[in-house]
Amino acid sequence: NTENYYCCNDIENDPDMLFWRNEALKHNYRSVISLPIKVDDELVSVYTLYMSEPFFFNATEVRLLEEVTENIAYVLDKIRIRGLQKQAEIELQRSEEKFRSLIEQSLVGVYILQENTFVYVNPGFEKLTGYTRDELLSDVKFESLVHPDDRPMVLSNYTNRLEGNAPVDQYSFKGIRKDGSIVIVEVYVSRIIYNNQQSAIGTVVDITDKIEEELRLGQAVIDAQEKERVQIGMELHDNVQQLMSASLINLGFVRKYFHADNKKALDNLENVRKHLFEAHAELRRLSHQLAPSMDEHETSLRDKIEYLINTLDKTKQLEVVIDIDDQGQEISTVAQLSIYRMLQEQMNNITKYAAANRVIIRVTIHERRWIRLIIKDDGQGFDTTTKREGIGLENIKRRAQLLGGEARVISSPGNGCEINALIHNG
Repeated sequence: NTENYYCCNDIENDPDMLFWRNEALKHNYRSVISLPIKVDDELVSVYTLYMSEPFFFNATEVRLLEEVTENIAYVLDKIRIRGLQKQAEIELQRSEEKFRSLIEQSLVGVYILQENTFVYVNPGFEKLTGYTRDELLSDVKFESLVHPDDRPMVLSNYTNRLEGNAPVDQYSFKGIRKDGSIVIVEVYVSRIIYNNQQSAIGTVVDITDKIEEELRLGQAVIDAQEKERVQIGMELHDNVQQLMSASLINLGFVRKYFHADNKKALDNLENVRKHLFEAHAELRRLSHQLAPSMDEHETSLRDKIEYLINTLDKTKQLEVVIDIDDQGQEISTVAQLSIYRMLQEQMNNITKYAAANRVIIRVTIHERRWIRLIIKDDGQGFDTTTKREGIGLENIKRRAQLLGGEARVISSPGNGCEINALIHNG
């Protein structure tokens, strides 16, 4: 909506900020406001301000920011009108003073470029680059902060923007700090008039940790897949292959004693039948674990969950309570598969690490479109603030996010663990 501002005073708990919440909290952003800057009913820029305090933008602050953007738009409009140049400069100066006072407090880096030279930087940009304001405004060229690999792309974007080919741009690149270290940044750049000259204003966010985390998770997923393949190979070798080998041996005995000793031959045939039956059951277990049937018309979700529990808890040491309240509504194939995989991940965690006696699995439908999955155990629990080596819980969160929802992990030492996931029934 380009007509009004957008404000979120509680990023941590606002459902509208779901997809941006984790990244925002990582940078200690608690409140955000975005205001359009329009000239002659044309959106020319958007001003976004992040603050580290929740509920920062009260009515007074919002009105002040509206005045700032209105003044900027007013000044930009006045510049186009002959005979009002001096008044426009006065209004621009006033707007710049208000703008500068707010930008100086921003947690993200902000800069203004003219002809590849910095004419303004805020403290956030100083901290990000490692240079002082005086160094940036006098000695440092913008291109020197860009890694040679990305320099052609960045300079091309800068030139196109000033020529009017790209009024607003967003991209990421590798930057070089004063100490020579590499940082990956994401920039949001717009074209403005500053001191009567065409300029580019940009905000810069350090996303190095985000990129490294994505790479780490990607590698972890690959490692997990390889581990799963090795495990399946071992199970096939240790179980199915041994059963098949035993069957072949018994068939050899049958061939040897078929005429000499019919009873011994029949006994061996019975052994072959048992081995093949066990092999069939083992193959069925493995195939169901890898690719369970999710046809909502074939078996019920309860049947699928019960089969999974019986497969994972062979010793029957866990008391498992399953409560499914679908209110007579169908749960989609996609949602069923996500529920199955999230439950599979957590049940593996419970059987391996939780030392639990009881597990409650609850599935409920809310307003037709949303499904709540709760998996709660009475095990030993853990500290959720401590970094963990496995990726099972992260996989659960990622599956929920892929279906437009979220998953929370509630646990503490000695108090069991609860997975509370909300997913879209799409």
